[in-house]
Amino acid sequence: MPEPMSACRESVPVWPQRFLLVAALSAGILVALSVASTAAETKKRALPYPALMEVASQDYVPASRGAGRQILRLKLNVGRHVPAGARIKCQLEDAGNTIAQGVFELKSENRAGVTFEWKLDKPVDPGTYDLMISLPSDPAQKGEPVKQTSEVLRVIGLDKRNFPPNYLGWVDMFPGAVKVGTPEELKAFDEKICALYDSFVAELIKNKKEYDDTLDAVEAGKKFTSRGEVQRKDLVEFVHKWRRQQGEMQRKINSLILDEPVIFRRTVEAFTALTNLGQMVSRDSLRRLEALEKAKGLETIEIKADPKEKKDEALAHFRCDRWLGRTDKEALNEEAERLYSVACPEPEPEPEEAAKKSGDAGEKSGEAAKKSGDAGEKSGEAGKKSGEAAKKSSAAGRSQDGLLK
Repeated sequence: MPEPMSACRESVPVWPQRFLLVAALSAGILVALSVASTAAETKKRALPYPALMEVASQDYVPASRGAGRQILRLKLNVGRHVPAGARIKCQLEDAGNTIAQGVFELKSENRAGVTFEWKLDKPVDPGTYDLMISLPSDPAQKGEPVKQTSEVLRVIGLDKRNFPPNYLGWVDMFPGAVKVGTPEELKAFDEKICALYDSFVAELIKNKKEYDDTLDAVEAGKKFTSRGEVQRKDLVEFVHKWRRQQGEMQRKINSLILDEPVIFRRTVEAFTALTNLGQMVSRDSLRRLEALEKAKGLETIEIKADPKEKKDEALAHFRCDRWLGRTDKEALNEEAERLYSVACPEPEPEPEEAAKKSGDAGEKSGEAAKKSGDAGEKSGEAGKKSGEAAKKSSAAGRSQDGLLK
């Protein structure tokens, strides 16, 4: 098991923060580039051949009205060359990742305005998705669940004009073709994103407070101290346990990439800020411990993972190698504001409502100022500052308040 302390030494070079997610995103980016490249190559190769179909319109039915499953009703115009009985594979894609799959079967010779009622095989988060379609037609292709009848394969094999030789089913992409979610679901999803990030911030604040309070007590001689001497063994035990706790928290943060892929891809900047906050808390804990060691004349505390202890696996995730900057409350607050500005943005008021409120407020302010003179002016300034402070507090976010105390 790697020595986790090496991930937090001050001598470790820091990457620019904009490159924080390069390693984490590399796999996803490669997939997205691969899909984009495939789609581009497909378009280039398939130019002489007509599209399988196009989406004329769509309707969304939420799970509450779809017997527990979300339904997409797509109106399709299917190409004349597609034989009756053909089974077209449909996939919802988000940044190169398949979110849901379905199969549309052309059951008759009617090809214009055909309805495809697609019952999604699993819950799909609200948002806009790309639609990727293909016509798998190689009976020997392993792992392909969509199979064609022998008659469909025969027609495709004979139709050299509309299907290329050795046709395997070129992919057609329709960027942003499908929208999932009602306004209520979209609002609930935004609230879910905000609550998720806020819960992580709350946990980081809880960890930081526990650590700071404990080290403050040690400095004051109120904890892990006997006859004026710091009991190093007790302090080491606390630091060891706390780093496992903080490491587990940082592991959960990184797991967002796989656990909530849609949320991650839509809030990359917030995720970056959350990762930074985790590393800032870890870095600050190291600096505080070094200061305590120096003040109390203690031997440097090194925490090593025991390969036989499963709980110590979390120590490998206790990292601060990508943060060598400030870790004071102001810096933490700035990073938290960046997170909340993406994860919990303030709703924009309706134009008419905002204008009306502004007009009413201006009229009332003018009358008050006229009546009270300088007092009204000062009151208006105070009200303005109070409003700005309230707005900043709201934008800064919920659990972030713990960083300001």
